[in-house]
Amino acid sequence: MRSPEEYARGHVEATRSAPGGNSSSRTDFYVGTRNARIVLFDDNGVRATMTAHWLLQLGWDQVYVLADALAGETLVPGPSP
Repeated sequence: MRSPEEYARGHVEATRSAPGGNSSSRTDFYVGTRNARIVLFDDNGVRATMTAHWLLQLGWDQVYVLADALAGETLVPGPSP
């Protein structure tokens, strides 16, 4: 849920950058399976919560926000795959 620049400065390994507006309008690009479980997180939970709300409004019923996802994590730099 962070910007691509924030992601490049440091992210949890094996995660992918999906800026909020893009992830809700481009689920076909970010979510590979219909009715998939979607787990969102960001540095403070605000953007993830807003995007989760949008996705729920669009009919996705398994959308979750992972609280404190970056706490204690070692962040790795680099662009999104």
